Amino acid sequence: MSTLKTLVIENMKDSKVVFIGLAEIKPKEGNNFLKDKDWAIVKVIGKFSNEEDMNISVKLYFDKIECDLIDLRNVELFNQEKKYFDDNVDFTSVLKTVEREGEIQIGTFYGYKNDEEINNWLALVQVKPANDNDTLNGALGAFVNVAYRAWDINNLEDLISSTFKEQDYEVLNIEDIETENDLNIDNSEEAEKLELLKDIKEEGYSFSWGTFYTYENEED
Repeated sequence: MSTLKTLVIENMKDSKVVFIGLAEIKPKEGNNFLKDKDWAIVKVIGKFSNEEDMNISVKLYFDKIECDLIDLRNVELFNQEKKYFDDNVDFTSVLKTVEREGEIQIGTFYGYKNDEEINNWLALVQVKPANDNDTLNGALGAFVNVAYRAWDINNLEDLISSTFKEQDYEVLNIEDIETENDLNIDNSEEAEKLELLKDIKEEGYSFSWGTFYTYENEED
């Protein structure tokens, strides 16, 4: 006999929810859409039953456009707090398309060559709240140490700007940029940076933010 509780559970099992993730793809032989690049990363979003369903569906999607799915990472349930899906494309328009068409949507392809190496980068970022963001409790802005996996400084700065923008922050300045190899691990003042690197290297995050050190006015 089915109770209300069991019916709800069964409906939850059958329902699909919105997942987002980052796909690493490689064009199949003869497919030259990346031109001089060998592989690419691209954001994906769609409605799936679970992460396994997402992996299978995304693989089939890229098969149709003559690409192999190498990896699907940073998979997470859609968070209502996120504002932007990719560059200046907001989640509202993307979600409407997903709901209306029920199909996977993708962002911008960022292509790379096989001989390019990804590095762990550190930086000090100055931000201020945007779009009525009050997470800094009225402070004018903040400084925050960050760690990111990126290919070069340009890629790093793009990633920093886009990820802070997703959380309704405007990036005012990026300074003290260095790679993991530049960090003095014997300096006790670098403890927070080492923890951020640990998030990336051991936890598998693509980026990590430290404590927000707020200031109240321009002179602070």
